[in-house]
Amino acid sequence: MSDEPRIIDGKYTTKLKLGGGGFSEVYLVNGRDGESALKLLHEVSGSAAASALEEFKNEFSILKNLNHPHIARILDFGYDEVLGRYYYTTELINGRPIFEVTDEIPLEQTTGLIVQALRALAYLHSSKINHFDIKSANILVV
Repeated sequence: MSDEPRIIDGKYTTKLKLGGGGFSEVYLVNGRDGESALKLLHEVSGSAAASALEEFKNEFSILKNLNHPHIARILDFGYDEVLGRYYYTTELINGRPIFEVTDEIPLEQTTGLIVQALRALAYLHSSKINHFDIKSANILVV
């Protein structure tokens, strides 16, 4: 997908690419309820397509039921007919990666942030969910 704004599923206008990985890319989008993050599954073909789609849908079905103050809420799931790609949206967290922030604050505040992140992980684990991409870029401080 180009850097030009694009309409996803007739509902979301892309503003900026936030990141991406092996199976998807994430965009800042504007929709009828304001800004959110949209995770768009890559175009996948061949034998990997069914597996990637199943994993993406499974990720959504797990995340949509989560309710924790330190985990972004899932908002929407859909399929863009024009792109032929699935997506889901989450609340937008306007924050900075934890390691960018910790150099600027006292140790007590850093400890508090780490405790909050650990509580979110404990919540996931108590729900029998493992987070397979724990890194500073995924722990945002508002």
